Amino acid sequence: MLFKRLFKKRSVAKPEIELKKNNSGGKIIEFIGPSGAGKSTLYNATKNSLSSVWGNLKTLNKFQNDIADEHLSTIHWKLFKFKFSNVDSFDTDSLVKLNLMEYFKKVLSDNLKLIQLENEMGVFLEEGICHNFSSELLYLDKEELLKALGNRRIVYLSAKDPKLVVNQIRKRASEGGHIVFHHNGLNDGELEELTRSAVINFKEFLSHLEKYNIPVCHIYVEDGIEANSKKIIEFEASFFS
Repeated sequence: MLFKRLFKKRSVAKPEIELKKNNSGGKIIEFIGPSGAGKSTLYNATKNSLSSVWGNLKTLNKFQNDIADEHLSTIHWKLFKFKFSNVDSFDTDSLVKLNLMEYFKKVLSDNLKLIQLENEMGVFLEEGICHNFSSELLYLDKEELLKALGNRRIVYLSAKDPKLVVNQIRKRASEGGHIVFHHNGLNDGELEELTRSAVINFKEFLSHLEKYNIPVCHIYVEDGIEANSKKIIEFEASFFS
């Protein structure tokens, strides 16, 4: 008994944990940029350091697939038809095209859920409709575009030198990482040209969004993950200041 009294465990005050506020409701942050630029790496490096509570695509699984807004579903159907026309022009086999359209269908389905969540939660997206439908969204009029995008903010990861993106694609391939179909069989020069083309397309898309005051955080691969993560965190925090 004396031993227990002498060596009684002292209670140690636990450090207070600062709980994040759920201020993100209704907002969507989406990453866009050339394939291979490192969006996934940057997304994963940043997602746990944001000032507010954000959901992700997995969070959407608990919501119904039913589409309550007929106008919104009509806009998405229009985008799907535009995408089908573009994919049909690709110089690849039919199975690849079918798989691509299945993927793009999923992107549109997820976006329908996102928009209809309204103020229930905010979602932090590795990529979504803006990344995958940047060309097709330009076909919409102002009302349709803004309805399809919802309360969106964009993180645009670009590259000043396309060779850096090519190096990252080669490194990913050598490590057994995922390679997008349109990179298969291309030499370094062709990958550089593909990256330049993507940068031009995204610039055109963002120039279009500027007309509607949609916030954009423009960052460059060359600045590194740490610096770019900091910019994204500051960009997110600015929504609530």
